[in-house]
Amino acid sequence: MNRKSLSVGLPGRQVGELSQTSDGLTKWIPERAWEAEGQHPRLGLDFLRNPGPKQQGTGVPPWFENLLPEPGSELRRRLCAAHGLRDGQSFALLGALGRDLTGAVEMASSVALEGEPGEDHLGDAYDAQPGSLQVIQRLSSLAGMQLKCSMSMVKERLTLPARSAGGQWIVKLPGTEYAELPAVEKATMTWARHAGFDVPQHFIVEVERLIGIPAGWIEEDATHAFAVKRFDREDDGSKLHQEDLCQALNLPPINKWVIWLPT
Repeated sequence: MNRKSLSVGLPGRQVGELSQTSDGLTKWIPERAWEAEGQHPRLGLDFLRNPGPKQQGTGVPPWFENLLPEPGSELRRRLCAAHGLRDGQSFALLGALGRDLTGAVEMASSVALEGEPGEDHLGDAYDAQPGSLQVIQRLSSLAGMQLKCSMSMVKERLTLPARSAGGQWIVKLPGTEYAELPAVEKATMTWARHAGFDVPQHFIVEVERLIGIPAGWIEEDATHAFAVKRFDREDDGSKLHQEDLCQALNLPPINKWVIWLPT
């Protein structure tokens, strides 16, 4: 039975391996020395609460699924198309985007397998576009539903970094359905700051100041986007590890949008 594997690491330390067989069985295997030393550096709360190997019948464990854009989202659709993948191929998408995930965790292919179309090659739709491979390799994995990019500030312009993992800003792009979303996000963050919350630096940016965005990602009549400073990246590019509540509670991404009401 064919088996693919991704090494899972934090800065300066491999912490485990995520593997998947050809029939979809996924396993998390922690690195023994890392567990024996108290899981330092920390990967996530659920790994502390439930140490040891874990097995997932289909897909990937929720903690890792939450590193990716939500299934069915526009960002996920476009990233999957760029890498020649289907929406449900989370394991392969983690392998493709694993150098620039949320927080400081990185994932890289440990074993390269041949003869599996759609898993380890880029989509044919991008083959005819000059420079498209370089653009694809500069795209990051960002959780959520909205179309967005991780970008760097260069001389008052925001640009895709020369390589992935180089961006300190998240730029959220307007869509056809919610063209005024950048203004709404700016107003919400401004309200939060005046209410006493510690919010990151943010501003509205003209789309003309966005450099390197893939063709077709910005609507023709769009004028502005919303930019917010990443709290999991330092100015020098170093990564700060973090996890969201769904990861801490071992819940799939759909729970981010569920309203829990008392019974």
